[in-house]
Amino acid sequence: MRFGMLCCLMVFAFFVPVKGFADETFPVEFAVLLTEGDPVSGSATCMVDKQCQLLDSKLPGFEISLKVHSGQGGVTGELMVSCEKACSFENERPKVDFVYKRGARLRFGFKKGAPGIWVPLVLMPKSGIGEILLVFP
Repeated sequence: MRFGMLCCLMVFAFFVPVKGFADETFPVEFAVLLTEGDPVSGSATCMVDKQCQLLDSKLPGFEISLKVHSGQGGVTGELMVSCEKACSFENERPKVDFVYKRGARLRFGFKKGAPGIWVPLVLMPKSGIGEILLVFP
């Protein structure tokens, strides 16, 4: 009798949906500090596993968005940048991965130049456009 009851409880526990982080929204505050131009800041409420536009019309020529994923490996996210002229993060890609944690303050630099690794005849560093600051209160 006890074994049957225990089996029923275990099956019930596996099939009853539990509201977790995957169903939640989370706040994010951001700032874009440009080397040439005025800083732009704002805040947004985003949903887990959905694309969240942070900056699209506040700063002409730039789009910044993020997406936070919830999975078995923990809570991770990716920040994406798109510029009128080509730009990329320090990793030479238009997106960068991060680990999401409430209370975290993250800083990402981005620079001019097309994403990807190029082997030019003359090595020239790409000039920085600015930094993106994220705060997860």
